[in-house]
Amino acid sequence: MKIEFLGVKIDNLNQKETLEKIDALIQEGRRGKRNYVVKPNPEILVLANKDQGFRQILNKASLAVPDGFGLLLASRLLKNPLKERVGDAILMEKIIEMCAGKGYSIYLFGGRPPVVERLANKIKEKYQGINLVSYHHGYALDDNEVIDDIKKYGPDVVFVAIGFPKQEKWIERNLEKVHVPLMIAEGGSFDFLSGGVARAPVFIRKIGLEWLFRLIKQPWRFKRQLAIPIFTYLIAREKLRNIFQSH
Repeated sequence: MKIEFLGVKIDNLNQKETLEKIDALIQEGRRGKRNYVVKPNPEILVLANKDQGFRQILNKASLAVPDGFGLLLASRLLKNPLKERVGDAILMEKIIEMCAGKGYSIYLFGGRPPVVERLANKIKEKYQGINLVSYHHGYALDDNEVIDDIKKYGPDVVFVAIGFPKQEKWIERNLEKVHVPLMIAEGGSFDFLSGGVARAPVFIRKIGLEWLFRLIKQPWRFKRQLAIPIFTYLIAREKLRNIFQSH
């Protein structure tokens, strides 16, 4: 089942169901269908609300998993609650764990050169038997440079972390060129999992204040955080519209 937020359809799945779906998409991709996964959060939805092309890319995805505590609150306000927040860095860890267990190969694309290298080393150390075929930093000047490298190694899953909306547009633009079963838009997961950026303590994440923790740690994110009150306003407006339409 999908829930619509500001014109973007998001799959209402828990983590277990999401992993099962991703496994199915990889299997489907191995038979020739090209799939991609996006992870909408409030910032992404605010941009998609005014960028129709970006919104279409999100809605064309094989799977859209909710990221950000704000989506959980918004879904409750709209009386159509999400099962749980799924799309954070923990999901990437779970996907890698699944890939190690099932023999799926992975490729990392994104981040600064030292970040993606450190992440690759951490993954190899943590997940015995993982087939991490290669990686490429996110500062390539030419799409073909990365595409050729991915095609050379032929992974099952490509994690793309070059920031939104660039990563989603890159995936959609090159989906048929890379010939891989599944590409996943990862956002800031590379920074978290490489150890380059500290995650908020669990209790802070549970009460929905991870955005404030990150803002304190990274004050330069101030402009990006302005999307949160805009998202709140847009959801409240949609709630009021629904109320008036029902009377």
